[in-house]
Amino acid sequence: SIDNLKIPSGSWASIFGVVHGNIYDLTIKNASLTSTYNAPCAIVCAWAGNSTGELHAEFKNVHVVGSKVEYTAALDAVVGGFVGNACNSTFENCSFDGSVRRTAGSDKALTSYIGTGGFAGRTLEKSKFKDCYTSGEVYNAKGRATGGLVGYYTVNAAEGDIEGCHTSAKVTSINDCTGG
Repeated sequence: SIDNLKIPSGSWASIFGVVHGNIYDLTIKNASLTSTYNAPCAIVCAWAGNSTGELHAEFKNVHVVGSKVEYTAALDAVVGGFVGNACNSTFENCSFDGSVRRTAGSDKALTSYIGTGGFAGRTLEKSKFKDCYTSGEVYNAKGRATGGLVGYYTVNAAEGDIEGCHTSAKVTSINDCTGG
């Protein structure tokens, strides 16, 4: 387990940055991240997998507990509690409990689907979620596509799957395209 980790602000801020491989049986408690960069961010990784499908990421029994993500950059990036961008990735029995807060961004964020989510900020090709859950809070003061589980589930994600997942997170957004 990883306890009380403070993740410094930086490009692709997260514990693992980009994941092409497997992460199993990990608990992260009381982690915090405040990002001031125009790049994806989340506690576990900013990006999982890749868009060509050559590099897959798999997460099983990975839990983030009592943690917080805050995005304060003046520009726009995908923000998630567990993962920023999920692309050709599998998540099974994983969770995020804590707060995800986007408190800044450009005016473009008001018209674009950037993605702020309790588990994933945005999904891309073929991502699969099974028995995953979120709790806590998702707050988006500057942008669209906000969700308790996934902020922006893209059209290319149609080959993906969400099965047995749920959220009890309180979701608040000042713009449209908001879901629980």
